[in-house]
Amino acid sequence: AFYCAWIADPISRRRSQPWLLMLLAAGLVAAAASVALQGVDALELPLSGLAQKVSWQTGLETSYGPTAITAAFALFAGFFACVAESARIARGLALLGLFGMGLALSLSGHASTAAPQFVSRPALFLHAVCVAFWIGALLPLAQGMRDAGMRATPSGGGELRHFSNTIVPVIAVLLLTGLWLAFVQLDRIDALWTTSYGRVLACKLAAVFALFALAAANRYWLVPKFETAGRAAARPLAISIAFELVSAVAILGLEV
Repeated sequence: AFYCAWIADPISRRRSQPWLLMLLAAGLVAAAASVALQGVDALELPLSGLAQKVSWQTGLETSYGPTAITAAFALFAGFFACVAESARIARGLALLGLFGMGLALSLSGHASTAAPQFVSRPALFLHAVCVAFWIGALLPLAQGMRDAGMRATPSGGGELRHFSNTIVPVIAVLLLTGLWLAFVQLDRIDALWTTSYGRVLACKLAAVFALFALAAANRYWLVPKFETAGRAAARPLAISIAFELVSAVAILGLEV
């Protein structure tokens, strides 16, 4: 939603709106369900416990409760940003939704409680905002490149260039905050292969490396090629962005 409000051209924005609204609605359902799942986990109940009121109540009372509530408000902000007729209102709501996602993820979890919290929480907030912006841009980008490949006179070069320039400082902040969070959670370097958390983090770092490699290939090879060759380079770029999205989903899965 942030990408569509701030970066996408009007044509891409209109094409993205239907599936974006469906994804946001699915996110709202998932946010609600995650509260009950958290309660079931805390109470060590079977999945049938999802039907019990105590599961929902317990989930809300855990530290995860504020995260789910804040995430729901952020998703609503993104939803209304997509349907707003005013570009200014759409941008404001999308920005609120993006920051809301960062706030939601910084309210709970082991990373936010690592000492010193006055550094770890803001670092996690910035890290989550950067992740949300980057991953959130991949699907509309891939859709835009796919559409460009099917047009006789493809457009999207300006939008792609704008994103390519914007993502550089975002990745820099993402790297710095990620390194800090890894540093405060690992006591020693051998924890990467001698602890369960370290092994998960090592797998996550491998997926991050693959994501960065794809992003670098896009910026320094495929994007310039698209700007000169146009339609002929649209499909390879769309495929590369799709692989970025797969790597991003793998990273989020490892985070869970």
